[in-house]
Amino acid sequence: GHAAGDACLQRVAQTLQRYNHSQIAVNGYTDTSGTPEQNLDITQKRAVLVADSLAGNGIAASRLVAHGFGATNLKVMTGDHAAQPRNRRLELRISARPGN
Repeated sequence: GHAAGDACLQRVAQTLQRYNHSQIAVNGYTDTSGTPEQNLDITQKRAVLVADSLAGNGIAASRLVAHGFGATNLKVMTGDHAAQPRNRRLELRISARPGN
């Protein structure tokens, strides 16, 4: 549910605050059930929502990059038009960036 996700993001935000010289990429992926355009749109919106939530939990927006990748980089290989929950996911990539 949504509340559980929020609590999870709060914990993630607390961890990210400790590593404050890092850049955080929020990457959205989905399955092949929609059209490529729909898939890109959905994953971009989801990634932005999560990035906004992290920003709302005290992570500097300048550290966050949200990107939707649609039905690319599938966890479970499927054909087109396949609903596959494991392919619908968000990945957080944390990379070091030079300290000030």
